[in-house]
Amino acid sequence: MRIQTYSHVSIPDTYLFAVSCWLLWKRRNDWIFNSNNRNNLDIIPTIDAHVRFVMEASSLNSVINFVSMNEIFREYKWNPPDEGWIKFNTDGSYNLNSSDICCGGVARDYNGNWIAGFLRKLGRGDVLSAKLWGTWFTL
Repeated sequence: MRIQTYSHVSIPDTYLFAVSCWLLWKRRNDWIFNSNNRNNLDIIPTIDAHVRFVMEASSLNSVINFVSMNEIFREYKWNPPDEGWIKFNTDGSYNLNSSDICCGGVARDYNGNWIAGFLRKLGRGDVLSAKLWGTWFTL
């Protein structure tokens, strides 16, 4: 049987090691628990196929995560108001462990220049109260 070399493909050692250990462990358990004793060299094409599958899945996952993150950042990007206007952005915060709430806000002009801002510690409450207080202090 011909043993395939990996020199022509850039395969991270961690992939090769992890897949080899896993498949050898499965082969060992199959031998011990099912008395299925096979030729050890026939595992090499199986390792090769699994490593390629893991590499392909890993590269697809990177592409998917990259696209998703770009869409997320695009969605939450600050957009300036029309010329001559001021934009107020506010938010509230709630600490699940202590029930402490606070709010904050910022006012910026159409060029994105900071005009004013605030931060208030509000005591205890819920997330809706924090957000509503943030809106109230903006008015």
